[in-house]
Amino acid sequence: MKSSMNQSKNKEKLRTRSSKDLSNQMEGLLVLSKVLNTTLKRWFLSGGTLLGAYRDGDFIPWDWDVEVNVLTEEACEKEGELLNGLVAAGFLIASSDSSIENFKIVAVGWGTEYEILGRYLREIDDTRTRIMTKVPARFFKTSENVALRGHDFPAPSPTDQFLEALYGDWKTPLKTEDKKSYFSKSAFRKKGSWYNSQLIKKFNKFFYPPEVQEFPSLKSSDINYFQSWDEELGWCNQPNLTKVDKSDFSINAKKKVTHGMAVFNTDDKSSRICSYPSKIPDISFYGDSLCMCRNVSDVETFSWYLGELRGTRISNYGVNNYGLDQALLLLQKNFQKDPSKTVVLALSSTTMANCCSVYGHYLEPGNLFAIKPRFQLKKNEEELELIKNPLNSKQDLLKLNKYIKFFRSQDQHFSFWYKIRLNYFINHLPRNIALRLGVNLRSKTNNIFNYKLNFWKSQEALFLGMMTFFQKLSDQYGFKPIFLLQHQKRSMEYLRDKGQEELAWTSALTKAKEKFPNITFLDEAEIFNSSKYIDELYVHSYHSPKANRMIADYLNIYL
Repeated sequence: MKSSMNQSKNKEKLRTRSSKDLSNQMEGLLVLSKVLNTTLKRWFLSGGTLLGAYRDGDFIPWDWDVEVNVLTEEACEKEGELLNGLVAAGFLIASSDSSIENFKIVAVGWGTEYEILGRYLREIDDTRTRIMTKVPARFFKTSENVALRGHDFPAPSPTDQFLEALYGDWKTPLKTEDKKSYFSKSAFRKKGSWYNSQLIKKFNKFFYPPEVQEFPSLKSSDINYFQSWDEELGWCNQPNLTKVDKSDFSINAKKKVTHGMAVFNTDDKSSRICSYPSKIPDISFYGDSLCMCRNVSDVETFSWYLGELRGTRISNYGVNNYGLDQALLLLQKNFQKDPSKTVVLALSSTTMANCCSVYGHYLEPGNLFAIKPRFQLKKNEEELELIKNPLNSKQDLLKLNKYIKFFRSQDQHFSFWYKIRLNYFINHLPRNIALRLGVNLRSKTNNIFNYKLNFWKSQEALFLGMMTFFQKLSDQYGFKPIFLLQHQKRSMEYLRDKGQEELAWTSALTKAKEKFPNITFLDEAEIFNSSKYIDELYVHSYHSPKANRMIADYLNIYL
């Protein structure tokens, strides 16, 4: 039952750590302090870690994490440096939240979670505030040293007054996993409109989540997550960027993972960083999430491996959630700034569904900000015309209902979204309610993957039109064009169960090979044929480091 599972988790959370556990925890804190000292001007020991150090002279044995406070305005500005420093020091990034109200990085290492928590200055009452607590800002204007296991760490000053403001009776030990019960009445943000709004949000999210609303209500703080906004392309990786590799299209894109999240870095041209950045460009890749190599670090991408093999610059302009249309438009926009001898369009098997979208929320509910241009065929069914991104600025995301006629007329997935919207109320909501009551009902899957694949057949002419566009770019700029069909895990399972003639993309690719002899068409399924186990090729739905190395080895020999 669900309740017994929760009790088990809580018991593990509150378990008394052994002396070895605490020694490892201290080792990790020392490493963390070096990263923070190198990156930030000010940081402070806080939470149960500070409480244990100040009251007991040691860690609290049942405290489940190590906590430090940072000043949000400084931490946001230096978030990329923090992330890179943590990864280089040996931590895994479990979650990251860049918001002003809840800046938070959870780093895992040495058997412990280390929480870096931002406190922003709330000028209206001169407090340093987080989403759950607030304390007077004066405690963070200076620091004092607090000893822990023979080492000094900075703490809010005066420390005893800070602990009283945060906890009230901080001298009496308390053992519970309920964070709210630790805080003083003045520190805990329970009273007032903020707390009530949080309750309303939780209720609405459960019974009427953003995924089933055509245009969910958004605030300016929501669109701050959308760092990759681009007026022409909808979104695009920005230059000199460091971020945790997670989707920024959803307002619910804050997620903790135990295996560690990849940190994503771009260079001054907005390519994912490569092994030989200053060398003469040899090959450039344009594509979607698989091309970008999600869920792995910069040095585990196929473009990094390929660069090492060839000793040259390999640019990677893969962008999360791109369709073939956006990849072509980015190539057209970007090639002269970063030319190469060979251009590889690397797209997943579901790309044609993306090419029929202008409002990503219809195809993948929750992708509220994935508003994009698309191609369509002119009446002669041979030439392309561009349907431009209708938004003029990122602020237009706050008034999406203005574009309802445009979205419904130009996006081919509205009826699909409406159908799965109803499916939420028929199947998913009753299941969620049952789970709350401790009953696990079998879920009914709806086959979104097959729906996406069908667009290879219905949009075959559009695919050929886009290959014509690719060939024209090749002729104009003089590069060798290659189209590489890539596969998520579900796609690999699909194609291994079918004959070649049954695959959704076979007809389109066969016709393209005949019509465009100067374009090389490759299918990475051929690269993976020697692998018996699909699981070893993927980290969730995206390529594992092993799969990326196989792709690099194959392309190096082929090219």
